[in-house]
Amino acid sequence: LNCLVNYFFFVGEVIFLVLYFILRFWEKPKEMLQKSIVCMVCGVIGVGMAAVLLIPSLLFIFGNSRSQTQICLEKLFPFPYQIFYYLRGFLLPGEAMHNQSCIVNKEWSSASGYLPLVGVSLPLAYIFKKRDWLAKLFLLLLLIAFSPLLSSAFYFFTLNYQRWWYMLILIMSVISAVVLERKDDFPVKKTVCINAVMVISFFLALTRLKWSKEAESLVFRGRVIAILTGISLIGLLWVFVALRCKKKYYASMLSGICVVCLVTTSFVTYLYRQNSTTGMDYMHKYRLGAQLKNLNDQYRYNIVDNILTLSGDAIGVYAFSSTRSPSIAEFDKVFGYESSNSSLDVNSIPGLSQLVAAKYRIVNDVNKTDEVADIIDVDDKRYYVVADEVCPIGFAFDSYVLQDDLMQVNIDNRGIVALDNLVVSDENENQVNSIIKKNSPNDYTADTENITSIVQKNLENSVKNFCRDNSGFKCETSYDTVKIVYFSVPYDAGWEAFIDDRKVEIVKTNGMMTIIVPEGEHNIQFCYKTPGFTEGVWVSAISFMLFVIYMFYERGGYFRLIL
Repeated sequence: LNCLVNYFFFVGEVIFLVLYFILRFWEKPKEMLQKSIVCMVCGVIGVGMAAVLLIPSLLFIFGNSRSQTQICLEKLFPFPYQIFYYLRGFLLPGEAMHNQSCIVNKEWSSASGYLPLVGVSLPLAYIFKKRDWLAKLFLLLLLIAFSPLLSSAFYFFTLNYQRWWYMLILIMSVISAVVLERKDDFPVKKTVCINAVMVISFFLALTRLKWSKEAESLVFRGRVIAILTGISLIGLLWVFVALRCKKKYYASMLSGICVVCLVTTSFVTYLYRQNSTTGMDYMHKYRLGAQLKNLNDQYRYNIVDNILTLSGDAIGVYAFSSTRSPSIAEFDKVFGYESSNSSLDVNSIPGLSQLVAAKYRIVNDVNKTDEVADIIDVDDKRYYVVADEVCPIGFAFDSYVLQDDLMQVNIDNRGIVALDNLVVSDENENQVNSIIKKNSPNDYTADTENITSIVQKNLENSVKNFCRDNSGFKCETSYDTVKIVYFSVPYDAGWEAFIDDRKVEIVKTNGMMTIIVPEGEHNIQFCYKTPGFTEGVWVSAISFMLFVIYMFYERGGYFRLIL
């Protein structure tokens, strides 16, 4: 189930399971071997049952920069700021990741391992007394937590995220439960005091130390860090008092944990609401997006906010996604933008918004010259959808430039060059040079009049009757000569193109798709089939059959009882 719904966390749990088996059964090698074999066989069947989504997902993300393995020995040990940051995660409650109070201003790695009320006092009490497999597993995970390289092992050495810490937190919770049930067997009062000293020392270090002469301290928001420190210390004081209440010990601990959970959750919610993109602003954008219509299949909205494209029919020109298409990354790189999880703002470079068919803008007010395509009222506010003159998604180019030559041009001029010319790599030049002429990218300047005239020319070379469906898109062409037809649709493995039901080759140009269209009238169709989906269905079906057979022989009595 985990592999089916979230392969990202599944990988980390497999690594954790390997560590668990090694430490749990290290002194019982025969039992470890037997249980490991059973676990692996069942695991393979389980992964096979999830193949219907796992195989297509893996095939898609292999091209993403985040999937690249990065094993660097310099990452074995943390930087000083990381040591402080990780310590803060265990000693103090969590806070809003976009606006943190100390060490790092913004950090999305989820480095928080604080247990409500008790902190790390109970795990410390356990390892002071025990040296069993549970203590060893906790210490090993704690060691890994402070090593960026070892932490990245939970993601096949691709990323250094602390999102695997929930496994460490679960082990800490198990240990804490054991200690709470047998508090007289462990030095709890002692470790509560040690935990409190650690919190106070950490707070003093934060307020006294600094990275440079210019910085006053490691704290950005003193009031927030003071409140979090206070919550941690009051929680430890509560534990200390609860240990003395023999009759109401469990009730005191339960009530204390509930109170701290309520306080910390409420406080973090308050911190998040200080951000203008949360709360009512977020919901307002969501409701606005829900009313956006697909006004024309040939064009997109000039939207660079994911929220506006979540709930309605609007298709934007920007994406924030951890599984960003490699083709979009290739397109963005030509215009000087590189990111593993977001795409280029096409409005930042003249000519790009026109190239990618970003026709519709959402504004609060209109000018007399604006062409209003739609009017939307949301929460007593009125918005206008205005239409700009841009290129359609599909049109024919009359000339091309080499990608390497374009990269030598100033970034501000690259958009207008790409607007007027097909951008071709050296390896694909021989496929187009006999059809369209070659231009030099140094002959262009980014002025408005030039962009307008180029857009008009591309509109005249537009495909006709363009429409989208759930398998791809279709259009018609009617050209006097052979044309190179460009579609501002990112190329991904799985796309197939047909001219009059005859399959043709797709030429990948600057991350987008082009095809060679003969003269005359033709019907064009692009179909997308998810790579690996069919194979995944077969693997899942076979694995499910093996699972049923296994259950029938292993638990046959239950099946006979049901029948």
